[in-house]
Amino acid sequence: LLLYESSGEMKTILTHSPGGGRGVYSLYGTSRGFLAGGQWGVYFFEKTDDKEYYRNVAHFDIGALASGPGDSVIQRIALSPQELHLMVGSVSNQIYTVPLQQGGIDGAVAAYKAANSTKAANGVLQRPMHYQGLKFRHLAHSNHSATITGMDSCIRKPLIATCGQDKSVRIWNYKTNSLELFKMFTEDVFSVALHPSGMQVLVGFSDKLRLMNILLNDLSMVTDFDVKACREVRYSNGGQFLAAASGSSGGTVVHVFNSYSFEPVINLRGHTGKVKSIFWSNDDSKMVTAGLDGAVYEWNARDGKRVDHIQKTCLYTSAVILDDNKTIFAVGSDKKIKEIAGSEVVTTVPSHATVTQVAASHSNKLVYVGTESGLLRLYRLPLTNNESHEVLAHSAPVTRLRISHDDQFLFGASDDGSLYISEVKSKDLKSRKVTEEQLYTDLEQVLVYRNEMEEKVTNLETMRQRYEDLTMEHDYQLKLKDMAYAEKAKEAEEKANYNVSQWKIKHEALVHEKEEIEKESNRLLSEQKAHYEKKVIDTEEKYRLQVVEEVERYQALLKSKEELHSQFQRSLENLNSQHERTMMELRDSYESTYRESVAKLEDNKKDFEEMTREFDETRVQIEDDADREIEQQKHEYEEKLALEKQNALRLKGENNLLVKKYSNQAKEIETLKEEISNMTTNKKQLMHQIHQHIKEIAGMKKEIKDRDDTLADKEVRIFDLKKRNQELEKFKFVLDYTISELKKQIEPLNSEIVDLKEQIKQMDHELERYHKSTGMLEMTVKELRNKNETYQREIADTKRRAINAENHVKRIRTDLHELMQILSEPHALKDRVKELYHKHVDVHVQEVQVDADIQKEYSRQREYLEKNLASLKKQLAKETEKHRSDSIRIRQENMQLIAEINTLRREMKDMQTQHKDKELLFITQKKKVRETPLDDDDRFVRTTQSASGARGGLREEDKMIQIQREEIKRLRRTIQNLEGQLKPRSPYSLPAMVLDD
Repeated sequence: LLLYESSGEMKTILTHSPGGGRGVYSLYGTSRGFLAGGQWGVYFFEKTDDKEYYRNVAHFDIGALASGPGDSVIQRIALSPQELHLMVGSVSNQIYTVPLQQGGIDGAVAAYKAANSTKAANGVLQRPMHYQGLKFRHLAHSNHSATITGMDSCIRKPLIATCGQDKSVRIWNYKTNSLELFKMFTEDVFSVALHPSGMQVLVGFSDKLRLMNILLNDLSMVTDFDVKACREVRYSNGGQFLAAASGSSGGTVVHVFNSYSFEPVINLRGHTGKVKSIFWSNDDSKMVTAGLDGAVYEWNARDGKRVDHIQKTCLYTSAVILDDNKTIFAVGSDKKIKEIAGSEVVTTVPSHATVTQVAASHSNKLVYVGTESGLLRLYRLPLTNNESHEVLAHSAPVTRLRISHDDQFLFGASDDGSLYISEVKSKDLKSRKVTEEQLYTDLEQVLVYRNEMEEKVTNLETMRQRYEDLTMEHDYQLKLKDMAYAEKAKEAEEKANYNVSQWKIKHEALVHEKEEIEKESNRLLSEQKAHYEKKVIDTEEKYRLQVVEEVERYQALLKSKEELHSQFQRSLENLNSQHERTMMELRDSYESTYRESVAKLEDNKKDFEEMTREFDETRVQIEDDADREIEQQKHEYEEKLALEKQNALRLKGENNLLVKKYSNQAKEIETLKEEISNMTTNKKQLMHQIHQHIKEIAGMKKEIKDRDDTLADKEVRIFDLKKRNQELEKFKFVLDYTISELKKQIEPLNSEIVDLKEQIKQMDHELERYHKSTGMLEMTVKELRNKNETYQREIADTKRRAINAENHVKRIRTDLHELMQILSEPHALKDRVKELYHKHVDVHVQEVQVDADIQKEYSRQREYLEKNLASLKKQLAKETEKHRSDSIRIRQENMQLIAEINTLRREMKDMQTQHKDKELLFITQKKKVRETPLDDDDRFVRTTQSASGARGGLREEDKMIQIQREEIKRLRRTIQNLEGQLKPRSPYSLPAMVLDD
């Protein structure tokens, strides 16, 4: 992916491009970046602030919807304005859509990041598994991805069958505009034809012509015909015949078969080129074929005779015959529509484009044609003029054109893989004689396999029986629950009545308590009211006294104010009198000065008049001289004035510059003064820090000198220790070898212990399973026992009632026998009968008739429970026998484990003896080391290191031995616990374990 500026200049190459030869065919901008469509799906690039500009943060794949390699190659992208729906188009003409739900594209990207968190090393997302969170689906249905090569419709159902170069066969419903069936094949599909009933379809392949049944979700093979490279096939209108064209080296043969017996009827030979069209007449007595050899043949379907129309200059691609069985319309490469009667061309209508297909209505009023440019045209019959109505239906040449049996729909197929369905509304069409309900009676009928139906019927019967059993059980449970709920309701009602009585008692107590509280509160309220009224009176008296005090204080202040005002008036009068005196003095002094000035002014006037006369005399003389000098000086002064003006302007500018410079320098001086003051303070701080650092440096130098001396001593010590370490390394090698030998001996024991642990775990799982099964059996037995006890109690009650009834009957018989003695005495007999009545009949009991359904339900429930009891007894016997055999097997396995544990103990004793021998060997080696002459420090270091090394090795061995001992103890405890658990649950207990110490 290349990133360009708005000016058209390339900015950079995006580092997170898909790469790996995966092309990008479309881009779409979003609020946070852009979407890129290409191979393997849709990529989302998010805008970043770093130098990468955009980063690939998500990849959405088409997934399982892709039935071919081109289905997952995205060529077009569209996003809704709110970014809640995404729609993409693939190279194979498929349109997919996906609702982004809440969050829009941001929410989908966040969910994708959570589901696919792995990235490649270079930061580019690898191709992930199908992302389940964002599911693409077809906008309406899947379409053909290549040229549609065959199309046909049927009569009894609103179905269309199409096939194409994408190796698929599709069944469409043009009433609901939906795809009914879709099947892909591994070989090329050339042609297709629908039986008029809509139950079967013929599909032409390169090697065979196959007849298939249209099932609910599949096409099943019925038979095949030996017709190779069948590119044209057509059922007759009655469905009893089928015609198929096959190409061979000797020419093209049209085979006619019986569609019921599959036997050949006749072979029609005559075409020397490929047959491009087969059409049956309305009564199936004739058939019209057209081919690229320029021939249009009208065949008699019974004897194979033909009527020829041959025009070598035209390559015919389609031909139809009207219902009158006389008129044929044919089209081809000469851009003309020809009406043929007999073997002669009657009418010719020119066309601006090559006509590829033709179809005629069954009313013989309309003719439809398809052109090479994708146009569909409608002509009215007869073809007297060139008037037509056209519709642009396809973007490529029309390959097939069909019309429904009732002339209501027109179907077109094209090289662009699209199927065009148009409803035809014209006054020229004949009205239907049957309704849609009568015509499409077979619409809901589909073919299925007998075994599938039998299996479904069996499953349905099983489910029905199960449903009845569950319903019966549910009703019984409901009755039990109703009884239980009635008892609970009765208990709840009694409890509620008891609670209500208790609540009434509590309510009465609370009402009494409320009345007491109200009395107490009223008493407290009256007391508080009296207290507050008293408090208000006291407060009013207090504030009244304060007001009197404030009034008195105000009057005192008012009096002091009047005194101050009188003092101020007196001082003001004094100041006014003083001011008047001062003003009088000043006025007198100014008047005397004024008189003196007036006298001086008169003297000056006289002097001025004398000087004026002298001046007038000299003025006349001077004016003449002055005029001459004025003219000369005027010229000189004008020149000087000009120079002075220039100098003044120059000086003014310099003065402004100097003023500005002065102001700037003044500011700089102020700034420098501040900086100098700051630097002075900084200097003081730095000098203080320098003195501290000098002291620290001196201390550090002294410390470095001490450390150097210490390092020299330590280096000498290290050198000595290295020598000692070399000697200890030799001793360590010996100990390592010994430890490795011990580990080799311990490893087999560890493996055996692990195996024993696994066996014990398996035994634990088996015991748990047995315990669970035993528990379930015990619960079942307990339930059966409870039911049996219930039945026993019911039987005992019934027997007791029967015995009581029998005794009662005996007593009645005895009384009747005594009554026979007094049959001759009516009064005594009457009295005796009354006495017997009062004796034996306490209350009048109405005979209750038991409902037959209840009796039947009782007997059925009893029979069901007896059967369950018998089956549970059998299951209990089987489980008991199985438990006995498992207990014997576990006992044998325990005996084997005990023998293995005894063997391990003996091996452990042998290892302990070997360990003691090695300890003695270690002590002897340590003595030898001690005998070597070393100074005190060397001896201490060596002894410590050797002892620590030996202790480390011994500690590891001791740890291993201790771990094994603890594991053996844990195994003992586990076995004892298992024995304890088995004793109360099974009559077959394990024998006590005999372990060797």
